[in-house]
Amino acid sequence: PASLIMDFSSSVSYNSVSTGAERQNYKGGSLDWLGIDDGTRALPSALNNPDWFNSAQPRLTDSAANAAATRSFSNQWTPTLARTPVNTNYALNLGNTFDFGNNKRLGMSASLTYSNTYSVEKGAIYREWNNAAVPWQDYYNIGQGKQSVLWGTLFNTSLNTSENNKFSFKGMYNRSADDRAFSALAYDDYNGQDILETRLEFVSRWVASGQVSGEHHLPWLANSTVQWHADIAGAGRDEPDNRSVLYSLTELPDGTVLQTYNNSSYSLSRIYTNLEDRNASAALDWIVPLGGEGDKFKFGGTFGNGNRIFAGHRYQYRKNRNPIDTGYAESMLAPQNLGSNSRLERNVWYLEDATYAEDHYNANDHTRAGYLMLDVGLVGRLRFVGGSRYEDYRLNVISGSRINGDTLYPKNTAGSDEGARRGEPDNGAA
Repeated sequence: PASLIMDFSSSVSYNSVSTGAERQNYKGGSLDWLGIDDGTRALPSALNNPDWFNSAQPRLTDSAANAAATRSFSNQWTPTLARTPVNTNYALNLGNTFDFGNNKRLGMSASLTYSNTYSVEKGAIYREWNNAAVPWQDYYNIGQGKQSVLWGTLFNTSLNTSENNKFSFKGMYNRSADDRAFSALAYDDYNGQDILETRLEFVSRWVASGQVSGEHHLPWLANSTVQWHADIAGAGRDEPDNRSVLYSLTELPDGTVLQTYNNSSYSLSRIYTNLEDRNASAALDWIVPLGGEGDKFKFGGTFGNGNRIFAGHRYQYRKNRNPIDTGYAESMLAPQNLGSNSRLERNVWYLEDATYAEDHYNANDHTRAGYLMLDVGLVGRLRFVGGSRYEDYRLNVISGSRINGDTLYPKNTAGSDEGARRGEPDNGAA
C-alpha cells in the first residue's frame, strides 16, 4: 500500500421469502456460527472400546460395551421450527508500508471477512432414482432450513532488504459450513406406501495456504537472478453425525396416520466422513543473462509431496426382537428402549457398525522435476528457444475392498493400511 489503509464495513440483508419465516432447524454446537463443530457431534468415547461391536461375528460382541455405545449418542433426529434472522456481512481491511531508507521497505496488507446467511425452502419437489422396477419416486412438500457461514482471512507482506533482495509471504485461510435440517414426504411406488424422511446435516470445509518466496539479483555472479518459493497448502471437509430417518405412513380407518420405522438401508443411521488433503512444495529458478538482448540461460527444479486421507464411518440402529417402532425416532430410541444385540435381551434397539471396507482410502503423491532452457537470438527477429524437462511422478493409493476379501473397515482408524493396494506397479483391480 502507498499509505495506511484501514476500513471496516458491515451490512444486513432481508429476504422476503426467508427472513422472519419459520425454518427447519435443530440444536447444534456453540461454534456453529464459525462453521466449526465444538464437539457436540463428535463420536462418543464409548466407541473407542474395540469390543463394542464385532463386525465379523456380531453375536460375539461384548453386550455391555454394545449397550454403552448404543446409549452414548444424543437422541435428536427430528427438525424443529425456528424464526429466520436477517443475513449479515462484515469486512475489515488493514494495510501499510514502512520505509527504512537505503532501499529497505516493508509492506503489509491483511483482511478479514465474515458472512452468515439463511435460506428457507418450502413445498419443493425433487425426483430421485429408485430401482429398475420403479425407476423413480417423487419427494414433495419438502421443508428445508439452511444456515451458511463463510469467513476468511488474507495476510500478505513483502520486505526489500536492499535493491537486490526481496522476500515475500502470502497466507490465506477460508472456512465455510452449511447447517441443514430437512424433511420431505414421498410415495414409494415399489412398496405402495407414503413415506416421510428427515435429515440433520452439518458440513464444514476449510482451505489454507502459505507461501514464502524470494528474489535475488546477483551482480557478482554473472549478473544472474535467483527466484525461489516454498509452499504449504491444505484443505479439509468434515461431516460429523449426519442423521437420517425414514418412516412409513399408513392411514387408519378412523383417519389417523400411523408412523412407523421404515427399514431402509440408511434409516436411523449416523454417518461420519472426514477428508484431509495436505501438500508441500518448493521450486527454484536460476536465470543467467548471456549478453545479447534478451538472451538467457535458465535452469531450475521443483519437488512436491501430497497426502490425502478420507475416512468414513456408518452406524445404524437395529432391532433386537420387536422394540417400539412407532412415532418419531426420539420416542423409539428413548433410554428405556435401548440395549444391546445380546440374545438375552428382548425388544430393544442396539447400535451396529455398518462401515464398509471401501469407506476409507489413503493417497500419497510425490513429484520431482528439473529443467534446462536456452533463449537466444539468431538472425533479425528469429530466436531459438529450446530446453529439456525431466519429471518423476508417483501416486500410491491404499483402500479397502470387500471384493478383495477385506473385512469391514477397522473402527476409528482413519488412514489404515489394511485393504487392497492400488497403484503402480502391480495395479490390481476387480
